[in-house]
This record gives sequence, C-alpha cells and structure tokens, in this order.
Amino acid sequence: MVSVVQAAAPVRGYDPVKDDGIETLPLYMVALQETVRPQYGYLGLSPELVTQSFIINPVPGISPAAGIVGGALGGALANAMVRAEAMAIARENWQWANNGQCRIDTRDPLEPALVQALQQVGMPAPQQHVVLEGGKLEDHFDPTLAHQLISHSSSLTPDMTALLTTVRVEGWSDKARSRHQADWVNVLQVLSTPMWLDGKQAHDTDYLKQQLDQWYAGTGNAARIGQINAAGRNADPAMRRQAVSLQRSYDTRLRRITRKEWTPYAAGMTRALGWGSNDCALMTRALQENAREAARLLALAYTGKLPQEGQMEEAPVAGQGAEQVLTASVMYRADQPRHLLPLAPSVHLSQQAAGGIPVVHHHTVLDADDLTP
Repeated sequence: MVSVVQAAAPVRGYDPVKDDGIETLPLYMVALQETVRPQYGYLGLSPELVTQSFIINPVPGISPAAGIVGGALGGALANAMVRAEAMAIARENWQWANNGQCRIDTRDPLEPALVQALQQVGMPAPQQHVVLEGGKLEDHFDPTLAHQLISHSSSLTPDMTALLTTVRVEGWSDKARSRHQADWVNVLQVLSTPMWLDGKQAHDTDYLKQQLDQWYAGTGNAARIGQINAAGRNADPAMRRQAVSLQRSYDTRLRRITRKEWTPYAAGMTRALGWGSNDCALMTRALQENAREAARLLALAYTGKLPQEGQMEEAPVAGQGAEQVLTASVMYRADQPRHLLPLAPSVHLSQQAAGGIPVVHHHTVLDADDLTP
C-alpha cells in the first residue's frame, strides 16, 4: 500500500504574510508512486463502523456480508476481509484496463507543470525529485532541516469513475515546533473528467459479454475441460480444480454483467475498459487535465488565493466537447462546469460540478507488484 507522507493535522495552510521568507528554504518534490494505479475502497473500518454504517452504506461492489462478520468474529477479522475483498476488486478492474498494461508515469506531465507554477510565484525549483514508493524520506534528504516538501499521487478511484491527483504541500521553518508537524500544509486534490455511464442498454451487455468471452478463451479452459472429460477418472485433480474455478469465475461474472441495470461489477469493468482503450489514451489525457489544474491550485496556494471555508469558486473546464467511449452509454464529458471548493481549512478539491465521487482513498493504492489477481 502506498502511504501519503503524514503529519499531524495543522491548523492552517500557507499564509504569504506569516510564512514570509519561506522561498529561501530548499524544496523537494516527491512522487509517492511512479505510475497510475487503482485505489481500493478500504478505510480501516472500526468494529462499530463495520457492524453499523458499513451494512447500511456499503462500498460499491463489496458484499455487505463482510460487515456482519464484525459482530461474529471480531473487528480485526472483518477489517481484513473487507480490505482483501476491496483489493481483489481493484486488481480485477485493473486487468480490464488494457489487460493491466497501462503504465502511465505520474510525474510527467504533473511535475513540470508544478515546477512552472512554482516559478510563477517566486518559489525555488525543487532541489531534488524523489520517487518514494514506500521508502523513507531519510534515504533521500535530511527532513529534520528546514525545508518545503511537495508530494503527489495520481490514482483511479475505487469505482474507476475518475483519476484523482493529490498534491500535498508542506513547509518546516527553522522555528517549526516539531519535525513531525509542519508549520503549514495545503492538500490540493483534482478529480479528472469522470467516465459517466448512462442507462444500461443491450449493446452494453453485448460488449461486456464479448470482452468476457475473450478473457475466457484466453484461459484455455475449454480445451482443459475437454482433456479432463477425455481422461475421465484419471484426470489430474489439480487440473480439474483449476477448470472448475475458472468456469465458476466466468459464470459469476456473466451473471453480473447480464443484469438489466448496471451492477457495481459491470460498471467498474466498463469504466476500466474505457480507461484502457486505445493504449490508455484517456488515462493519459486525464492526467494531463489534472496536471494543469493542480498547477493552478498550487499557484493559488502560494499566493493565498484559495477559497475560504463556505466559499466555492468556478474552475476552468478540463477540455472541449464530449466523446463516446466504447459504447453510446459511456461518455467522457470534459466540457462540463467545474468547481473549486474547500473541504477543510487547508484542503481543497477541484471537480466537475456534479460531484459525488469519493476522494478519501488516495492513500490506499495497490502496490506495483500487487496488480495481478
């Protein structure tokens, strides 16, 4: 799991007056992950949340039954089950995105855009660019000295609706009270253009079934079953178990995608296919959109012009026009109005006005070596 560099919650964000002179401090830019990867919908639920809220408002795609275990076997086991199921869903969705072959570098175009924004507001260029990927800052520079730190991550939301870019800006002066708590922190989040699904139609089911059939054909299970039937009682038990498992997996997926309405599984599969289509072109485009907006927010943060609590500002639209993805029911509408709003005194989110997409899972992202089911 990729973890965001955490500090105790500050009382404020950057203030150009209180933090005058911060531009003299060395600045480091840290990529928390090297490539775009999927988030998984897990928040480290307490036993109370597992047994109460989770059953009422389950994470899309995760069985509410997992929450019931909280009362029967204890919160720790329930949490482990919920986390494992959420990670399994993320892995499977990722495989539908260009067969899991999307390798979109999170640093480009994001870091060049952020560096340009720093130059515009008179801040120093980063002394060092670091890819952390679960490592320690101490391995790259001395975090006990006064410095500024910009860390970032970009990942797909658990339901595969949008790409979320999170930029965390922190500063420690010589007078910082603690090296574990920055003088100021700004968290800047940008949700890309979402991949919206209109009402499910027959052509959507047909498309998904075609994709599922291609997957099943690639497993070679039909030939495996033929070998088992020919061998009869002498069939290899391990081969038999593998054949049964693959057939059950296919049947379960088929039931989920052939329902009249969008199921969480069918919706996640469809969006994942969309992000991975044309060699992951939309994923690349979404990161480019987010880079432009994140750079704009960084400049606002350093000039003290981010909206205050209770305020909401219009943000530039991400692009022009709308386009169909996969089928007529799947749309990428980059021309929709966007808003910039404060979620907390130093936390800001830029998103399409429609909203409704979770942004709390940016710290639960599958590791690079944990993407295969």
